Amino acid sequence: MYVVAIGNQKGGTGKTTTAMVLATALADPVRGPGMRVAILDADPSEHVTRWCRARVEAGRSQVFELVKHYRYERREGLTSVFTDMVDDFMDADSADVLIIDLEGTGNDIFGKALSRSDLLIIPMQASSMDARLAAKASGFANRVAREFRRPINYVFTLSATNAAMITREEKIIRAELETANEPLLPVTLNKRAAFQAMFTYAKTLEELTEEEARGAPKAIENAVEFAAAVTTHINRLNEEEAA
Repeated sequence: MYVVAIGNQKGGTGKTTTAMVLATALADPVRGPGMRVAILDADPSEHVTRWCRARVEAGRSQVFELVKHYRYERREGLTSVFTDMVDDFMDADSADVLIIDLEGTGNDIFGKALSRSDLLIIPMQASSMDARLAAKASGFANRVAREFRRPINYVFTLSATNAAMITREEKIIRAELETANEPLLPVTLNKRAAFQAMFTYAKTLEELTEEEARGAPKAIENAVEFAAAVTTHINRLNEEEAA
């Protein structure tokens, strides 16, 4: 089982949207690889949990497995409970990929999640402020790696980008990351109404009607390309580790 944490110590960077788009695209047996996917909802906003609950109430099937409810980790000894829960789920081997949707803070759960993750995806918008704060997440990952004496791979991804053009600010951010030799996924998640409509209607991109979200086919294409980019990155990391 491959564990992917999605986190940034700044809020509003598209963490949950990235988690949902990646999960549904990987689980898609038609356009995607049809993997067994699970999401661990470690965000107190509970957007993933609410999405799954709304689907049950609407009589729709679940696309992925929801591992936990965030309130569970609010109890005393939450960090040990969290790691034990992740370990137990990995031992059960009921999914091919476990995606951890993290809270936008650098708390103990963030560190514990990284200690169990094979890859940290750091979403950020194409702004200088987001880039500076995203760098804190990569620095945090490096500190956790030293603490646990194991490498923690991470990669940046740009979210809510302009679908029509690459803005000047995005070009600057890309150049800065390249100069710093920081990894960046080649595919961005565009700013599309369909990605937000997923949460509004508790539907996958494929289930959305034209009335609910115009341009859903473009969003589907973007999601498939993004998931393929993540898969390619993971495969390359695996090849490097095996070499």
